[in-house]
Amino acid sequence: MNEEQFWELIESAKSQSLGDDEQVTVLLEMLGARSESEIVDFDRLLRDMVDKAYSWDLWAAAYIINHGCSDDGFDYFRPWLIAQGREVFEKALRDPESL
Repeated sequence: MNEEQFWELIESAKSQSLGDDEQVTVLLEMLGARSESEIVDFDRLLRDMVDKAYSWDLWAAAYIINHGCSDDGFDYFRPWLIAQGREVFEKALRDPESL
């Protein structure tokens, strides 16, 4: 799985769901139909994206959005940001105030 396929899965799960919990369920079902190597690749790409989103500027945005943001809160915020899709994610990396 490459980065383009990663984002296609994220976008597809988002479009097929009505919210965060349902999006996770849809994504898990989609991944369950994939090969073991694709699942491992997805996990690697997800971790890479979470690492890319580790910045003080994004943490500050998370703090403002959530009226506070602990270490754990920021750990939850970054996967949420990825779940919003590639466009939102990449825009937030460039300009956290876009959130």
